[in-house]
Amino acid sequence: MLWLRATPVLIPPTQQRLLLYVMSRSVVGPQEIAAIIDLHKAGISNKDIAKQKGLGVCTVQRWVKRYEDSGGTCIPAPVHKPGCPRITSPRTLKVILRQLKADPSLSVPEIKARNPRLLGHVSLRTVQQRIQNDLLLRSYKARKKPLLTDCHKSRRLQFAKKFIVWDIEEWKKVVWTDEPRFLLRGVVLNVYIVRLGRTLTSPSTH
Repeated sequence: MLWLRATPVLIPPTQQRLLLYVMSRSVVGPQEIAAIIDLHKAGISNKDIAKQKGLGVCTVQRWVKRYEDSGGTCIPAPVHKPGCPRITSPRTLKVILRQLKADPSLSVPEIKARNPRLLGHVSLRTVQQRIQNDLLLRSYKARKKPLLTDCHKSRRLQFAKKFIVWDIEEWKKVVWTDEPRFLLRGVVLNVYIVRLGRTLTSPSTH
């Protein structure tokens, strides 16, 4: 006979082990934890405490152990973790954040395709939720960079005339820090980027 909430209930032996496991993983509130600790201080065994409170023995043992590990100075706080465990680790979020910083125009399918080992078993919706809820990043339409003004054109012409006499060996000593992308064919109507806030220009035109 197995006791549930101080009420005798006859349960088949084949279901007792499953029920004990479910009871051992049950959520315990602060009042029940305090009652467990008080009964433990009174010298009552964990098995008797479990019968009195209608809990699994493993649950009582777990809270008594947490109380003793704390030195017996304070009652442990309840831990409530509903739902299934997360399938994405903090390391995975760091990888996604690093890739989005390098290329803010990456889409969710592209991020998943770049990380088959980390995100191969994760749905696109989950990846999108991690980006929005955990990384706090949103997708915005990037504004187009203004066209060159007459001043810009004049300065570029002066630069070209100044270094037109350089040969290939001299240009090899120059390190280019700006690497813009030039579209030769087709037209990109809208470019979406990921940012904490709105940006002014497309990442390809910085």
